[in-house]
Amino acid sequence: TTYPVTVSVVAPPVVSLPNDTAGCDGECIDLDATCTGCTYIWPTGETTAQISVSDSGWYSVSANNGGCVVRDSFLLSVLETPEIVLEQNAAICPDNDEKIILDAGPGDSWLWTPGSAVTQTLTVSLPGNYSVVVTHGNGCTKSDSTTIAENCPEVLFIPGAFTPNNDGKNDLFFADGTNVKNFKITVFNQWGQQVFDSALLGIAGGWNGKYNDAKAPEGLYTYVVNYDALKPNGKTKPETRTGSFVLIR
Repeated sequence: TTYPVTVSVVAPPVVSLPNDTAGCDGECIDLDATCTGCTYIWPTGETTAQISVSDSGWYSVSANNGGCVVRDSFLLSVLETPEIVLEQNAAICPDNDEKIILDAGPGDSWLWTPGSAVTQTLTVSLPGNYSVVVTHGNGCTKSDSTTIAENCPEVLFIPGAFTPNNDGKNDLFFADGTNVKNFKITVFNQWGQQVFDSALLGIAGGWNGKYNDAKAPEGLYTYVVNYDALKPNGKTKPETRTGSFVLIR
């Protein structure tokens, strides 16, 4: 006895992963096993037609179209590239000619921004944001950035004498400084009388040596200075200074 049998021939799916390759550290490679009517199993546990890989190793896929199973594999070799570790949380004071040297580490070429320097190290004398791209012989690159903050202590200069004789030199008694805000200086004569207050003038204002529209006499005077010192964290701290100076005519 014979029985008729119908045989259906199913064409195997066509899967073609890329050729084995080497990639840079952190670079993703897209693998695509798409075929009509297929289901997929990857060693990573994923069941999609496409996956992205970035670690060294073999990646094989089984594609099943309901009648045939086809496998293909791909080898990724990651080229190790040294990490860049620029100094972080650094600060300098340009007023004091301070500098800091940033080192991008070994490589075949370097490119810093801003400035376009092409050396392994960069000498920084101004606060700001700095970044570098390092290229290695295998063609891989690494980059890093850092922010150099400004950290200047407040500086306040108060002269020990002045000569209000209208000769254009040292005619005003005033203070000078940096990182100083809300400055006020009050001057007193030897009897404790207040002869000058710069509250409305600020640090740029000075005493011209007059009291009640008359020339103040020569001699020793005292002062009290109140100001807010600007700190590196952006906050201010109230400060007070006292001292004396000589009026010379």
